Amino acid sequence: MRLLKLPKLFFQLLRYRVAVMLLMFLLLGIAVHDGLTGFSVYYLYAAISVICGYVAATSINDIADEKIDKVNHPGSEGRPLVSGEASVADLYTLNGLSAAASVLFAFIIGNTALVIALISVTISYAYSLRPAAISHRTHGAYFLLAVAYVLLPYWLGVAATGAVFGISDLYLTASLMALFFGRILLKDFRDRKGDTAYGKPTFLLKYGKRATVTLSAISILAGNALLLLSLRENGIIKLLLLEILFVLIYASGYMLLKARSFKSEQVAIGLGAKLGNGVVLSLLGLFILKGYNAPEGHALFFQAAITMLFAASFAYLAQRPKIAIIGYRG
Repeated sequence: MRLLKLPKLFFQLLRYRVAVMLLMFLLLGIAVHDGLTGFSVYYLYAAISVICGYVAATSINDIADEKIDKVNHPGSEGRPLVSGEASVADLYTLNGLSAAASVLFAFIIGNTALVIALISVTISYAYSLRPAAISHRTHGAYFLLAVAYVLLPYWLGVAATGAVFGISDLYLTASLMALFFGRILLKDFRDRKGDTAYGKPTFLLKYGKRATVTLSAISILAGNALLLLSLRENGIIKLLLLEILFVLIYASGYMLLKARSFKSEQVAIGLGAKLGNGVVLSLLGLFILKGYNAPEGHALFFQAAITMLFAASFAYLAQRPKIAIIGYRG
């Protein structure tokens, strides 16, 4: 394999929408404890560790799911193994280097960060490879993804500040994991064709659409309740503004339940995911403003602006499904 190929493959497998979400959880862990009021080189090392760990996970998963991906993502630029741009050997090389880099940068931060990175790499192999192959098991896969995509990046952010993961962090990450669980359950709608062809026993295929949407809604409701509990000292107005986003998330779930075509399902799922990003962005901004001891009025203005922006985006895209499909492609 040519070494010049590695950077291109790295960025192809660094699916930016998910990578940005992981970094937001990392930054949230930092903001809760440090307010992001200053720069530390450890924050940069943590971000590199998260990104490399994610590429290690996507590369090994692409190897394990090559046949399924050929059905679900034919010719996709984000799947170089499927498009023929890379070989299995290429992805194994990238995987080994990415996993090693993730662990190395975590080691520089400290012992806790090293443990987090090792857990992350272990999960990526257990999720994709046999004999565990948890991604091919109906129960457990979604929770494991919530741990890998939410808890570990957040915890790494906490470790990068030198703080200790405490009870308040537990409440917050539990709420975010529940929200993510409700979101990741819906990913299987996109991949239904290939999963069916190769007998992958996803929750959707085993229990059906109504049960999947119902479980997703229950998980999001639980996450919503836990989030309100963890933010109870932030004032009723900010919580009500946050709830507007949740109401729209529930509306997107109802749209999914009533959808009768693949495209309309993807629009509903994409709208819900976008609103979920709005919730995380709101939290990140509020914790940063708190770190700077910003006046309450500034925090309210920020929260109102984010809520209005995402609510307007929801209303606009819900009426223009073709634009929404383009925006959420990939």
